[in-house]
Amino acid sequence: MSQPPGPPLPPYATHPAPYGPQPPQYGGYPPQGPPTNTMAIVSLVAAFVFFPAGLICGFIARSQIKKTGEQGAGLALAGIIISICQLVILIVAFGFFIFAFLAIGTAVSHFPTPSPFPTS
Repeated sequence: MSQPPGPPLPPYATHPAPYGPQPPQYGGYPPQGPPTNTMAIVSLVAAFVFFPAGLICGFIARSQIKKTGEQGAGLALAGIIISICQLVILIVAFGFFIFAFLAIGTAVSHFPTPSPFPTS
């Protein structure tokens, strides 16, 4: 049997689907984007637990995200901002306590000290 000239025919006739492509059924998974950077998550958690680690992990995560294109830039930035806020609060509190102790020491030194011996 010889075929007519032109493109080869499929072994059987195909018919188009009557209603077009069907939507995914329930239980199917939507297409996934790039993964979230793990260091960004660690940065955010560490910012609340131990802020120096949150600050360092945040900068490392931002660097990795720029190179790999992963998600999580906002998480890393939040970890950095929270860590910096805690550092500023710590510095202000430390300065307040130093000022308070100096003020108390100065005030106490001006109080009259009672003499153990009568002075009348």
